[in-house]
Amino acid sequence: MTEAHLATEKLLKASGLTYTILKNTLYLDALTQFIGPVLETGTIYLPAGEGRGSFASRADMGAAGAAVLTGTGHENQTYEIASNESVSFADIAKILSDLSGKPIHYVSPTAEEFGTQLAQAGVPAMGIQMAASFSVAIAQGEFDLPSSTLEKLLGRKPESAADFLKTAYKL
Repeated sequence: MTEAHLATEKLLKASGLTYTILKNTLYLDALTQFIGPVLETGTIYLPAGEGRGSFASRADMGAAGAAVLTGTGHENQTYEIASNESVSFADIAKILSDLSGKPIHYVSPTAEEFGTQLAQAGVPAMGIQMAASFSVAIAQGEFDLPSSTLEKLLGRKPESAADFLKTAYKL
């Protein structure tokens, strides 16, 4: 999919049309899908290693898009829409431990072990492949792209991982 995005961006720029490209990072909102009922299990289990992500909320990304659509001076610009804060899943475990008062641990298995465990739990192959692919990409640093652009477009700090997790897990 990334190749399709890059090819589309290249074609758009070469077309001669006026463009504005918003390149969104991983959604904070997807964290709950990555880590599931972590307050019950006490463990985040993902093959993301020590990788970090500059996650941002869909609400903040939407507000940034609205600012671009209603503002001026965005012609032929490409914006990296990401938080200026990068977090690892070890960081997320610590945040959740601090917020909940419960010990939350982060375990980073190999992608193969991760797939085997999920398959044994009945997760469909497509779900395993998607979760493993994103996790490995995070481990490789592909989503560690902090940027101040989102904050500038919003005119305020974007929602932090800690604030998102506090709300998402009702802590």
